[in-house]
Amino acid sequence: MGKFEDKGNGIYEWTGSINDNGGTFKVLFNGGWSYGFRHGTNDYYWEDAQFVSDIGDNDYGVVLAKGVYKLTVDINKGTLSREIIQGESTTIKITECKNWSSVELPSINESNTLFQGNVSFTAEDGFIVAMGDGNRNWVRNTRDAASGTRWKMSERRAKEDENESYWFYAPETRSYKVTVDIQNNLLTLE
Repeated sequence: MGKFEDKGNGIYEWTGSINDNGGTFKVLFNGGWSYGFRHGTNDYYWEDAQFVSDIGDNDYGVVLAKGVYKLTVDINKGTLSREIIQGESTTIKITECKNWSSVELPSINESNTLFQGNVSFTAEDGFIVAMGDGNRNWVRNTRDAASGTRWKMSERRAKEDENESYWFYAPETRSYKVTVDIQNNLLTLE
């Protein structure tokens, strides 16, 4: 990817393209992988990344959308954060999981980080958010209730996992205005 720029006071920044190769990236410290960032609760959120030692192969940041990013490391606080400067995708897919029908939502802002459209859901059927070819998906945070109108999104990490319990579920059968915010990992139904 590239080298982080020292901004002073323990802040390091990198801005550049990330091409969603496998959906994750790692941050190299002092020429080795012994120290790095790991997500503390396994929910794969940026705000949950923690700097730890003896990390082995478990340090990563999650990227589900290709685009230009700004990554910031604060070594005093031990935090890793990211901002999408310009997403590459102009649409995302909402896919109902039992009949596998998909609806594309268009981007509604210039940075391609906010997507919105109307989708008809069946209350008994789960749905996911898919980026690109659909191999990397978002499901709801394991701590969120299955149904509702607003969720924090989490990455589906392994295809062979049983993920049905982490699908999103609309509270009733009808058409909803769906908003997906990939800058803040939020999905909202209205």
